[in-house]
Parts: sequence; structure tokens; C-alpha cells
Amino acid sequence: MKDNKLIAEFMEHEPIVKGDDVYYELNHIRLTSEDDLRYHTSWDWLMPVVSKITRDEQYWEEDYREYLMDIVPYGHIEDTYDAVVEFIKQYK
Repeated sequence: MKDNKLIAEFMEHEPIVKGDDVYYELNHIRLTSEDDLRYHTSWDWLMPVVSKITRDEQYWEEDYREYLMDIVPYGHIEDTYDAVVEFIKQYK
């Protein structure tokens, strides 16, 4: 998913390029493509992103951060994922 790549970049997880081999490495796990990124299906992947947005002082003045904070307690993973993606797009 295109937005998973956006989140990975926001989290400063850049692809590793070695010759023709391009992959991501997160938590010592080698992911062979963007399709292996699981921000859209796993709370374990998504919540560190939410935590970065809600706890980092540089984002405290962002209006969309408040929306994200309202969604998290009640939202399904799809809603939280969409709110995270919107925050990143607004922030950039």
C-alpha cells in the first residue's frame, strides 16, 4: 500500500538498497517489499506511529493531531490508520 510507505518514511524507516536488492528492515526483520509493511493491519505496527505523533512536542501544535487523539480510543484500526495517514499528509 502506498500509504504504508508514507508512514515508513515518517518513522524514518528508509528502504535499504544493495545492488538490485531493495528491502526494509524493521525490528531486525527483513521485509522484501513495501507490501510487507503492516501499518494498515497490525496495531503493533501502527501504535508506535500514533505514539510518535501524540508524544513528540514538535507535533503538539498540529490541529490534525487532536483529531487523531479523538479517534484512537474509539476507532477501528482502519480509522486510526486513515487518521495517521491524514496527519502525515497535513504535516508535510
